[in-house]
Formats: sequence, structure tokens, C-alpha cells
Amino acid sequence: NLFRRIDCPGWSDENRAGENSPLCDRLKEDTVWELRHFENGMNLVEIMYKYTTAEKYVDVSKWKTGFCMHSDWVIGYFVNHYNVSKHVVNPYYKDVPHARIESHKKSEIYRKPSGFCKNDRVCKAGTEICHRVTPEFLREETERLRLKAPDKFRRDAKDG
Repeated sequence: NLFRRIDCPGWSDENRAGENSPLCDRLKEDTVWELRHFENGMNLVEIMYKYTTAEKYVDVSKWKTGFCMHSDWVIGYFVNHYNVSKHVVNPYYKDVPHARIESHKKSEIYRKPSGFCKNDRVCKAGTEICHRVTPEFLREETERLRLKAPDKFRRDAKDG
């Protein structure tokens, strides 16, 4: 559970030893430098928030402790590596203990691209997910949806 309180008995800012739970052991690994953002009693959502807001993205050249990741990588890291949900049912991942996020409608990119992940180079109209979205695609998709459901869009001043 992303909102479960994490207590690491015997931990202080100076001392990260003590009797620990699997979550505390994972924190001690400090794989992406998340430990510096942890305070006893926080949950994973709070750690993710502190982790992603500690240093401004626009100041990346001045970062001292930052670790740049796509937003989906941050979520994937915390959900998968902190084991906060059930293991995926796909037998391909049976020996991967940190496989915790199911694919969306059987979309895979890391094995053989399938589902929405086949849209690798060009996003197709109506696709729910596409990694390489361009501003042109967003304009076209917005217009397509505006024509389909005009009452769901507010009118721009230029439209009258």
C-alpha cells in the first residue's frame, strides 16, 4: 500500500541501523538516493513527493542530489521495488519478484512490443497510450475529440 506508514525502529538521521522491515531494508539500499528524503513514519507517496520536489527540474545543472527520471519511472520504481502491490499474474515475470505493475491492455515494450507499445514511431489517432507524442499529434487528437464531443470542450474566444 502506497499510503502505509513506514516505521524503521532505531533509525535516526545519524543512525540507519536497527531491527528493520523489508521496506526499511529497501530504503537502506538507497538505489536512487531516496533515503535522504525519508523521515520515520512517512509513507511512499510522501517519499515520492519529497523526492520529486527536492530540486527543480529547470535547475538540473545545479543539482547536488537529484536523480532525473521520467514520471512513469518514479512510479514504477517505488511500486515495483518497494513491493507495495500484488505480483503480476503474467507467467513471463514469475521469477521477477519486483514485477508489480500489470501492463495496460496487454501492452508490452520490454519483450516483443505489443498492444499500444506497437505505436513506437508514430502515434495513431485514438490510441490511449503513445510514448512519442508530438505537438502536432496532440493538436490533431484534440481536434478529433472536439468534433466527436464538442460539448466537452470550452469555446475559445477566437471561435466566437
